[in-house]
Amino acid sequence: LETVEFRDKKGNIIEEPFLRRIYNVDLDHGGRFYTSRGVVQNMSKQDRLSITIGGEPSAEVDIHACHATLAYTLAGEYMDIDPYNFEVKCDINYKAIDDFKKEFNLPEYDPLRNIKKKITLLAFTTDPHKLSFAISKKLGDDKFVQMSKDPEKRQYAEFVGLSFVQVVVGIETMKNHNHKIRHLFNKGCYQNYEGQLMHNVLNYCLQHNLPVIPVHDSVVCQRSKTDMVQDIMNRAFTDTFGDNRNLKLKVTKL
Repeated sequence: LETVEFRDKKGNIIEEPFLRRIYNVDLDHGGRFYTSRGVVQNMSKQDRLSITIGGEPSAEVDIHACHATLAYTLAGEYMDIDPYNFEVKCDINYKAIDDFKKEFNLPEYDPLRNIKKKITLLAFTTDPHKLSFAISKKLGDDKFVQMSKDPEKRQYAEFVGLSFVQVVVGIETMKNHNHKIRHLFNKGCYQNYEGQLMHNVLNYCLQHNLPVIPVHDSVVCQRSKTDMVQDIMNRAFTDTFGDNRNLKLKVTKL
């Protein structure tokens, strides 16, 4: 990566083109890739899409519902549903959501889907006895982001307009909806599986001389190379987990 110049949305050089993996406790837990200070990983998606790579505009190729995709694949099941299409009961302030979307030009912002993703994600990574508290804490932490006077911070809010979320009910409806993989929640380290996949993706990108930066379950690459990156991610997923029948990739660009 040192041979390629990466610039952020302001045109400043991103001076950390090397990657490292961060593990938790041992080599079977964690293992996600980060740039040296996590600058790229901590950017908003919009800011990442403003990166230039070797003078070329970028795009992001990401895995739809990555942890659910991994679980269905490991279970030998076909993911024939949207894993996030379950009911979460809460109060919704539609005006607050519309105002937020207009303020930050986020036409696709959907806080209800965001909380469904968070419930599903945490179910894979959190002790079941602590799960409802972990989700509630995420909702509480997000209130501080929403109340920030700094718009650069406020734009990262995930749950604008949601209150009195019935977390326990949401967890149960999520598990019933994804009943084929219910036995795999909190079984195994999905961040580690994700890291194994990205390790293979990066090896194949090196072999094709493609400069990319992984962002957990996605890859930032030159926009002109998205077709090749998708081919590589399909091949790497098959090599890592046996087949890619559940894999769906999405390309996002400005």
